[in-house]
Amino acid sequence: YGDDEFTIGNLSISSIAQTALGGIYSDKGDYINACKWYTLAAKQNHYMAQSELGKTYLILNNLDSAEYWINEAKVHGVLNHADTLAECFLNQKKYDKALYWLIIDLSNYEGIFRTHREYYIIGLQYEYGVDVERNIKTARQWYEKATSVEEAQDALERLKNVLETREKMQNKILALR
Repeated sequence: YGDDEFTIGNLSISSIAQTALGGIYSDKGDYINACKWYTLAAKQNHYMAQSELGKTYLILNNLDSAEYWINEAKVHGVLNHADTLAECFLNQKKYDKALYWLIIDLSNYEGIFRTHREYYIIGLQYEYGVDVERNIKTARQWYEKATSVEEAQDALERLKNVLETREKMQNKILALR
C-alpha cells in the first residue's frame, strides 16, 4: 500500500473515516472529540466535515471558529448551517454578519425548505436601518415574502400607515409651495 492515499471522488478514505468518527462523538454529545476528528478531515478539504465542524462550534458557542468553518464549507457549495450562524449573530446583535449569512442562506434556498422567519428578520433590518441603509420599500418586499409570520403582517400594516402618512405630508408640502 505504501504512502498512496485511497480516494472516493475528491475525498480521501481517511477524511471520510475521520468525519464518521466526528459524527459518532457528536451524536454522543462529546463535542470536544467531535471537533478533533472533524478538524482532521476538514483540514483535508472534506466539505461535510467543515460544515459539521462549524455546526459543532456553534453548539460550543464559538462563533469565530463556527463562521470560519461554515465559510470554508460554503466555498464547496455546502450551506447547511448558514441560517443557524445568522441566528447566533442576530442574538449577539451583530446585525451586519447576521444579514450577510441570512442572505447567503436565502440565496441558496429561497423558496425551498425555508421558513418565512428569515424574510421577516431582513425586513426588520431594512425598516429600521440596522447595519443597512434604511429602505421602507425594500422592507415591505421582505415582509411580503414572510406570509406565515404574524409579526410580518403587522409590519406590513405599519408600513402601509407610514407610507400613507408620508404621501399626505408630501402633498401638504407641495400645496404650501
